[in-house]
Amino acid sequence: MTAQKYLSQKKTVCQTFSLSPALKEWLKRYVHVNYKKTPDEDQFKSVSAFISSLLVKEMSQDGK
Repeated sequence: MTAQKYLSQKKTVCQTFSLSPALKEWLKRYVHVNYKKTPDEDQFKSVSAFISSLLVKEMSQDGK
């Protein structure tokens, strides 16, 4: 487990980006439908959680 000292020094960054209204609506529907199918999946609890999970997946694939 990570030491508490490291966690207190960890920096976070707020990410903002714009989506077209059509894409935003599509994402809302997609997340809503998939949340109904698999309510235990954390990535489908909200649009923000879904986008965050996509960013993490993409960044981890780039590091390979």
